[in-house]
Amino acid sequence: MKCKPNQDWNHAWGAAPANLLPRHVLGVQPVRPGWKRVLVRPCPGDLKFARGKVPSKHGPIHVDWNRESGFKLSVDLPEGITAILDSPALEGVQSVSVNGSPVSVTRKQTRWVLDGEFRGSILVEAN
Repeated sequence: MKCKPNQDWNHAWGAAPANLLPRHVLGVQPVRPGWKRVLVRPCPGDLKFARGKVPSKHGPIHVDWNRESGFKLSVDLPEGITAILDSPALEGVQSVSVNGSPVSVTRKQTRWVLDGEFRGSILVEAN
């Protein structure tokens, strides 16, 4: 502020967190034009949980994750959107399930990439 007193939150350099939080902490990024397919890849860092919604042309995408015991990721997709899901592979995790059923996953370094695409309301549990 000393060298540039006209800074505010209305300019790109001041509003970067408004873009970075949904894309990286919540992990929602478009993969196809028009948000027809998204990647949900939360990057928790040292955070214990995050919750939010990301606007899309089809409606809001709701994301809620926590890592209190294992990693739980809840995603609610509007109609017209499919998702690729990718979650952190926390130490000690033995299985990954979606809506209570085991799913096939691929381990890529420190991540679990769930095989297939998902629609609607999804609860991923990695325990």
